[in-house]
Amino acid sequence: NVRPGTTPDQALIQVEVEEQPTGSLSLGGAFSSSEGLSAQISITERNFLGRGQTVNGTISASTQFANYELGFYEPALFDRDLS
Repeated sequence: NVRPGTTPDQALIQVEVEEQPTGSLSLGGAFSSSEGLSAQISITERNFLGRGQTVNGTISASTQFANYELGFYEPALFDRDLS
């Protein structure tokens, strides 16, 4: 909503924001004749501590292997538009 400001060259802008969930949890499972039973769990937070950063972790395991992964994403690395 835009309303006139205190002078003709100014305006008051009112913005309504609706927040949405920023985290997700994913679970998975599979079976194959070569690997046997396997499972995966993953958790992601897309707005970590309200700073726009993304943190994620994944654990994958089967009867043959185990894999652990941690991730961190910074959208404005070194005050530049890098990731």
